[in-house]
Amino acid sequence: MSSRHLNSLIDKLLLRAESQPHQPLYYFLDTRGREYAHLTYGSLLTAVQQLGTWLSEKTTSGDRVAIQLPTSPEFVITFFACLYTNRIPVPLSSPNRKHNCEHYQRIFADCGASLIVTDTSIRDLFEKEGLTASLPLHTFPTLADIEPLTTPVDRQNNEIGFLQYTSGSTSFPKGVIVSHENIIANQKMIQRTFGHSNNSVGLAWVPLFHDMG
Repeated sequence: MSSRHLNSLIDKLLLRAESQPHQPLYYFLDTRGREYAHLTYGSLLTAVQQLGTWLSEKTTSGDRVAIQLPTSPEFVITFFACLYTNRIPVPLSSPNRKHNCEHYQRIFADCGASLIVTDTSIRDLFEKEGLTASLPLHTFPTLADIEPLTTPVDRQNNEIGFLQYTSGSTSFPKGVIVSHENIIANQKMIQRTFGHSNNSVGLAWVPLFHDMG
């Protein structure tokens, strides 16, 4: 796969997983700054392919998948698995005192979510509010026993990569379309501006659901 054909994050992941599968890609730190998990190119691709099988059983191509997970390996895997299977990820923050469960129900309806992937604490909160009956809500599955889906769906540059919802500080949140072409162009701009190389290491503490995440 030549560099000029790297039109999406999945293209790049496939290339790197083949050429440098053991190279660490993401490190995850706890509140004390200690590493508790990491993903290499190879381990991320394997997990993405396994979750891809799970997503393919529960949704169809083009479906919106809301992601309500903390910054974690599970969030990254779910986001990439959506891209891998031609599902459209919708990263979202989680319910709290300011934004209650009904607020998110409106967002789920607005984007037409076919599935919400979350953790047990958020699931329990939705259940406490009595809202799970109308929600296709699932916790992140155990991947060990899932057979990997080894063939990604072909994508074009102008197709939707993901939906990024606005903060809703002045009105109800709106879903903004971000294409695969948008993502790649933005990453190239960041690389040029900061002078990143293969040896660069970035540290981020902005939540992954955030538009700067």
